[in-house]
Amino acid sequence: MKKLLSIFVFVAFFLAYGCVGIPTHPAAGATQGIISKYDAETQKLIEECLQEKGFTYPDECPTEVAAAKNDPSMCDKLSDSQYRRDSCYSKVGKVNQNLSVCDMVQNLDWRATCYKEVAVAKDDLSICDQIQHYEKKDECYKEIGIAQQNLSICNQISQSEKDYCYKRIGIAEQNESICAEIQSQYDRDGCYREVGVAKQNIEICGKIQEQYEKDLCYLNIASATKNCSICDAVRDEDLRANCYGRCSD
Repeated sequence: MKKLLSIFVFVAFFLAYGCVGIPTHPAAGATQGIISKYDAETQKLIEECLQEKGFTYPDECPTEVAAAKNDPSMCDKLSDSQYRRDSCYSKVGKVNQNLSVCDMVQNLDWRATCYKEVAVAKDDLSICDQIQHYEKKDECYKEIGIAQQNLSICNQISQSEKDYCYKRIGIAEQNESICAEIQSQYDRDGCYREVGVAKQNIEICGKIQEQYEKDLCYLNIASATKNCSICDAVRDEDLRANCYGRCSD
């Protein structure tokens, strides 16, 4: 009986929705309304995007197609929400590394993010200098500094971002002397732990201040080298037991 009822429900659903083409997602109708604003070729591209992604936000696939075609004019035809249009302009600007499109974004934070991502993609500090939002400007310098492994770029930003910049470069270069220059204990300890494990050097672990981070450093080296004597330095009882188990496997 339950099986027959399930079949009946499925058939009823299919007849109600599958045959007559009623939208199966709340955003479907809105999406179809947006699609109708474009030419046939663009409509086809949007339909292909929808088939791949399914119905999500009404503006998502038109935005994807606008970025792929490098056509910010498509953004003008989106919903009345400036938020949606800004999202579209930002996507087109970032994907195509086009600052003139970033300038179309009304929201200043989003415009700054657009500039930042273009600058990082182009590895161009001069674009970072054009960003008015100081936090985004720092992020821009930080990401390029890390990409170039250039400490002098890190030195041009605020301390918190500078510390993270030093940390990523210290880890990338496996250089504990760079870790030592980090002011934040959290970032400095993380840098020492990553470098210590990479170099399998317990002396570097010993420079870590936070005990749990230090224990993890010892544990990972013991596990990698299969040297259980290192586990003796682990203070946390649970981690020490874990260390002995892993190094003896």
